[in-house]
Amino acid sequence: MVRKGKSDKVVYRGTHSKASGYEVTRNGTPLNPRIDLRNFSFLGYYWGQPCGGTHQLAIALLADATASPSSAIKHYQAFAEAILEKLPQKIPWEMTREVIGAWWANEVSEKKNFSLHKREKPKNSAQDALGSKISSMINTLDQPKRTTPGKDMTQ
Repeated sequence: MVRKGKSDKVVYRGTHSKASGYEVTRNGTPLNPRIDLRNFSFLGYYWGQPCGGTHQLAIALLADATASPSSAIKHYQAFAEAILEKLPQKIPWEMTREVIGAWWANEVSEKKNFSLHKREKPKNSAQDALGSKISSMINTLDQPKRTTPGKDMTQ
């Protein structure tokens, strides 16, 4: 279940600076880290690699976007692995509640399908397509163009 309300557009933004480190906001307000649910990181949020800060961010985003703390606890690791660990470090990003909701709906559906069939979860093209769609919906802001010195990247 994804939260719905009068203000239906919710945008989460992640930024990094040397002065303040990694920060995440929800419509411009700092996102509650939800350490009441689990406390993985005393240093705060992180993304771009598997660590406590990435798990803390996953719990915070899922709890906020789904309005379900129990769901956040149950699915944070899968969300961190599928989305947050793949974000480029120190590059600002944004994603909407709808992106998180799409991932969550697919995750819950896949888990239900797995438990009903009691076999290995099959990999399918629909799952791959959703992953690609979600990746394209997450915007990285001000991402520098990466080039290798001495190499022409147009080839």
